[in-house]
Amino acid sequence: MASRTRPETDRRVIHVELTASRQATYELAANAKLQFHRALLGVLTEDEQEILLVLFRKIARKGWKQVERLSESTSSNGECLVGHRRYRS
Repeated sequence: MASRTRPETDRRVIHVELTASRQATYELAANAKLQFHRALLGVLTEDEQEILLVLFRKIARKGWKQVERLSESTSSNGECLVGHRRYRS
């Protein structure tokens, strides 16, 4: 699956990398995902694709602002209250 190595200069660090067979599997999956997304976007014109990107960026900015706000409201014990649910970080 993966190989782990520790550099002699800093034993706290662990380098992890996929084995050759897992890397090949990952690349096949990534390529299949890319082809799938291209097929989905292929039904849109270039203008429609640009509009979609603008909308995704707007959603992503709002999402990051929400994450920042939530991380600022995390208590000193690592808990974060969102709505009526309590989350541990």
